[in-house]
Amino acid sequence: MRLGLKDYQRETLARLAEYCDAVRTHSARDTARPDRDAFEALTGRNYYSAPGFEGVPYVCLRLPTGGGKTLLAAHAIGTIGRGLIGTDRPACLWITPNTTIRDQTRRALQTRHHPYRQALEDAVSASIEVVTIEEALTTPRTVQSDAALVIVTTIQSYRIRDEHGEELAATRRIYRDNGYLQSAFENLPSWARTELACDDKGLVNLSLANALKLRRPIVIMDEAHNARTPTSFDSLARFGPSFVLELTATPEQRHEPQHPTNPRFASNVLHAASALELKNQGMIKLPVDLESRTDWLEVLAATVQRRDELEIIADRAQEDVGLPFLRPIALIQAQPSSKTRETHTAEKVKAALLERFADRVRPEYVAICTGTIDEIGDTNLMETNCPIRYVITVDKLREGWDCPLAYVLGSIGNAATATAVEQLIGRILRMPNANPTRVPALDRAYAFVLSDNVVQTAMQLRDRMVENCGFDERSADEALRVTATQTQELLGLGRIPLSAAPAPGSLPTELAQKTRYDEVSKTLVLTDLLDRHDVQTLCESLTEPSDRAAVEAYWQHERPIGIAVKPLGQYAKPMRVPRLTVVTGGG
Repeated sequence: MRLGLKDYQRETLARLAEYCDAVRTHSARDTARPDRDAFEALTGRNYYSAPGFEGVPYVCLRLPTGGGKTLLAAHAIGTIGRGLIGTDRPACLWITPNTTIRDQTRRALQTRHHPYRQALEDAVSASIEVVTIEEALTTPRTVQSDAALVIVTTIQSYRIRDEHGEELAATRRIYRDNGYLQSAFENLPSWARTELACDDKGLVNLSLANALKLRRPIVIMDEAHNARTPTSFDSLARFGPSFVLELTATPEQRHEPQHPTNPRFASNVLHAASALELKNQGMIKLPVDLESRTDWLEVLAATVQRRDELEIIADRAQEDVGLPFLRPIALIQAQPSSKTRETHTAEKVKAALLERFADRVRPEYVAICTGTIDEIGDTNLMETNCPIRYVITVDKLREGWDCPLAYVLGSIGNAATATAVEQLIGRILRMPNANPTRVPALDRAYAFVLSDNVVQTAMQLRDRMVENCGFDERSADEALRVTATQTQELLGLGRIPLSAAPAPGSLPTELAQKTRYDEVSKTLVLTDLLDRHDVQTLCESLTEPSDRAAVEAYWQHERPIGIAVKPLGQYAKPMRVPRLTVVTGGG
């Protein structure tokens, strides 16, 4: 199934195409720096040259978490290939921050009917080879063919120095002679003998790096904030890119190239989409309902209860409004093991789930996925017959693990830390199939955190959303819905502020069982879904105008898809027909 582009994605690609046209125009005018001049003419901002890339277009597209960077990158290859290089058979070096994301990207781009592969095919209009560096080294025909070539790799696989400055190039197979690539170096252009890497005798190395340099690849930098060091630039320059495109939620903002120990090079942000745009176009689940607990077992209990409630809602919505299959998954962030103190490890959390919630959590529902244990493996969590409903992790989330069915996060780690917050934002915001369900409870995300101060946690969360997740301050303010309660008893599917509880006996038994009034917070807690008739009946049972207005406001915000927008009093009253016949005894 092909994924159509959202408006902000089309605008982003249009901006990229506009930049390619501008670079080509400035090149035709024989200006000294078409990459810089085109950027500054379009944006009105300064262009920062990365070391070793003078004259090479090096720009950034800023997309908040959940914005569909991979889909955009697949389309961008064709936009750059046709718009600037003049080919529909480009070579592309697609760089990911780690092996987890590399493998996810490679599988998607190699799978014929995957939307990312289809986007790539639409973009380049040619036969396509998608390989890793290791596959390119062992099957050199992929590099030598005239097909469009995408090599998916990691920063680490081609880096020429480690973090201590030690040389690594000699140990990298990508830089070594490879006799199988010899035919790629026949009839070399004049520039090649001076620009390609050579051995001590002046002979061109028959390396994969040199073979790629001959094709002047487009470079896609996924999560580019991980590759802004001088070593990263030096390593990347060896491939002689024709264009470098960064995609990230958090571009580097500071430009301090002369810093003695930690030089920084600001990204050239060509276009930025906002989190509000993503929300308005159904790409992310917002707001985030954030609640805190002071005991780790209470975090588990709240996480289990909310996930169960959401599954009931999803099942009903499938029957009532034809919602596609959706099985909400809860992510539980455990603590790493420690030699000096007792921690709530993944194994301990799993044991607690199975012991304390045995009536609701079966063993097959729970999977641990950490750096050392992977109980998910190749399981497709989106399959209808997949039993997994709880994924317990420690740091797997920040390695690019992705599941759009993730709705609830239970964080038993320190939720005030930057890492915990980034995990929260990145993994429970993505909308299933990038489409809103139109069921209010399923179009938002939920988080239960182990914290003594939910307000402080929320403020730190807001700051991290701005700094690391591509949110602007306004979007971050609107993204959080904080419940400042430390007790699990107030947990419910919704809350309506009422000055007093409905009069005893004023609600039908069935409706009364769906509600609970909390005297401390002066809030009616809804423990089940209310339909229009329930809400009308509730409203009629109240005498205070402010309470009626609160119920009306709740209805207008939470009404299901297909229900007309109008005040409760304008709907037709439920029709009640008296029982006319009673059949007994089968007669």
